[in-house]
Amino acid sequence: MFNQHGKITGHAPCNDYFAFYKQRGIYVIFEESGSTRVNCSESGVMALEMAYLQNVEKVRSFQVKDSTLTFYDDINNPLMVFTR
Repeated sequence: MFNQHGKITGHAPCNDYFAFYKQRGIYVIFEESGSTRVNCSESGVMALEMAYLQNVEKVRSFQVKDSTLTFYDDINNPLMVFTR
């Protein structure tokens, strides 16, 4: 969840995470990210969670189209796609 004070919080499969963000138009940077450190017992879940959290730090822009939010890296490659 994004708040008006420049902080994002959320829940990954095993851990809660947070970061600060700066937004200007479609451009966004996440910085000073962190998470709790609970180890998942399910096979492969921790690897997926780590990939997700690493991608958050690579986000540089986004697009909202209909009910889809797409985050892009610095050369406009899609990193993550969320559909409502």
